[in-house]
Amino acid sequence: MTNFENTLNEIDRLRNAINKIEEAENVPYPNEEEYTEKVERYNDLKESLEAEHSGTVRDVTSDYEKVQEKGMEM
Repeated sequence: MTNFENTLNEIDRLRNAINKIEEAENVPYPNEEEYTEKVERYNDLKESLEAEHSGTVRDVTSDYEKVQEKGMEM
């Protein structure tokens, strides 16, 4: 192979590698949805705990009902 052919092959290899990286950027992580739900639940519980410590208790009954509804959907 000549230097020109080697250069063309290297360009193709780099293009393919760049395309794979760009495609991978748009793919969600396997457990991203589960992680997001757990972070939301954590933040709700943290807020409730902080409210309880500050003396302003928040009713979490509706939170429990939402969690049960989500569980039934799965």
